Amino acid sequence: MRSKWLDYLWPSCWGRVVPQFDAGSRRDSATGRTRFPGLLVAAICVLAFGGRLWGQSTIRDDEQLLFFPTMAHFDEAEKEWLVPIHGWIFEPQDNSIVQRTVIRTIRSALGDNLDGEADRRLRQRLGRFMVDNERDKRLRITIADQSFLLPPSDPDGHFQARLRVPAELVERARDGKRLPFRAVTRNGDDRIFVGVATLLESQGLLVISDIDDTVKVTEVGDKKRMLENTLLKPFQAVAGMPELYRRLSESGAEFVYVSGSPWQLFPPLSEFIAANQYPIAGMELRKFRLQDLDVSAMLSSPESYKLETIRRIIDDFPMRELMMIGDSADRDPEVYGRLAREYPQQVRRILIRNVTDEEEAAPRYAEAFRDLPRELWQVYSEVDAIRFTVPR
Repeated sequence: MRSKWLDYLWPSCWGRVVPQFDAGSRRDSATGRTRFPGLLVAAICVLAFGGRLWGQSTIRDDEQLLFFPTMAHFDEAEKEWLVPIHGWIFEPQDNSIVQRTVIRTIRSALGDNLDGEADRRLRQRLGRFMVDNERDKRLRITIADQSFLLPPSDPDGHFQARLRVPAELVERARDGKRLPFRAVTRNGDDRIFVGVATLLESQGLLVISDIDDTVKVTEVGDKKRMLENTLLKPFQAVAGMPELYRRLSESGAEFVYVSGSPWQLFPPLSEFIAANQYPIAGMELRKFRLQDLDVSAMLSSPESYKLETIRRIIDDFPMRELMMIGDSADRDPEVYGRLAREYPQQVRRILIRNVTDEEEAAPRYAEAFRDLPRELWQVYSEVDAIRFTVPR
């Protein structure tokens, strides 16, 4: 509950976008309340509300910020770029009781004889599942010489916005097809937080790719191996996939990764993508809270999430042709087949990596890809067996 003095101060703060420089306080005849001097009100408002009314960033020195890669598209009618901004604000909780308890539980499940590197990875990768998510944080970013105030962060610490940025401003700020932006921090906070949106043309090939067991070895079908590959071991690329994706990229394709992995794994996943030189324009992961589910559920079937996310991507790029690449461990065949029926003019190819020993003639695929041309989809075990011509 607000203190009594804030009940008097708040109407003055709210009503004075431009402070009046009056000499002293006076009684308001309409409300009977005391009207404070404009400069005094301005100073107290800044102290009381952390600069929120003036749009200053409210991230403290002990809080962290991550920006996630997004894809921007051009509004031809308005001559503006629609630039999605997505990030996460949190405070690390190193060596907390919860963290120690979870680590002990996972160690027990996977074997207590972890070597030093495995133990370090476990602590690092689990650490972001046990942070203090920061809600109601306001962030201001700059693109070139213009600033934008973003909406407050949600209870999970995530914030999202879709900015309309004039074409001429984008031209000044862009670095090729990348649009960098930077967070404005508080005075005295010298940290630099930079994000990037990829500027995509309206036409061309867009590859929508899964991650786990499609481009990265996870072994989702085996719970123990899945946890080991996710939390203990260095991430390993599926043989041949980095080379395939680079060939597609060199021919002009853009890539967005839509995965059921949680956002807490974004840092090691982004390092894996970069280390293996996988091309990337955007990434979409799933929101997950450790207190809601058990650890093994963080990679559980994300069918409804994938459908919703991919539909939004398609709606943003209605003139792009689509190639969808996934695997059989999850519901990728069912998701991609449904989307191909919904968007028959855009979906040009579906590739499913076989990790469940189900042949192409299996009833599952007949149902997943019903009413679709047989040449549209393929189930493969080795990259060399993929049947398609890389677009020129």
